[in-house]
Order: sequence, then C-alpha cells, then structure tokens
Amino acid sequence: MSELDKVRAKKEALMHKTFIMMLQVVVVFGVPAFVAYFAGAYLDQTYDMRPFGSIAMGGLGFITSWVIIIQMYRKLAKDFRALDAREDELLNEKK
Repeated sequence: MSELDKVRAKKEALMHKTFIMMLQVVVVFGVPAFVAYFAGAYLDQTYDMRPFGSIAMGGLGFITSWVIIIQMYRKLAKDFRALDAREDELLNEKK
C-alpha cells in the first residue's frame, strides 16, 4: 500500500468520524436542552422567578452546546487540513 493510499484511507476514516460526530451533535444539543428544561423549571418553582430561571438555563444550555460544537469543528478541521496537506505533498512528489 503506497503512502498516498494510506492518506486516502485515513481521509475515508475521517469521513466516517465526521458522520459519527454529526450524531454527537444531536446529543450535544439534546442533553443541555434537557437539563436546562428541568433546571429552569426547578429554579422557577423554588425561587418564584418564572420565567427567568427557564430563560437563563435555556441560554446557558444553548451557549454550552455551541462552545462544544465549535471545539469539535476546530479539531475536525485541523485533522482534515493535515491530511489534505499530506495528500498534496505526496501528489506533488509524484509529478
């Protein structure tokens, strides 16, 4: 197996990893929303602050989800850039 084939195989594996990460996105948005719903309801009832507890917890869950998504994207983009650079390097060596 040539070096170029290895890079292409890694790229294919990274595409599979991307698909799995898309499933993780559902969890990343779902879990904080679920927690925010119940935590907000608890705050609203316990401290009689309806609807501000729910709004605050919803906002915190939303921000948390996006921070996690941005971190996941940056890591994935870094992996793709490294493989693309290596693939280009190997293709230029052949010429």
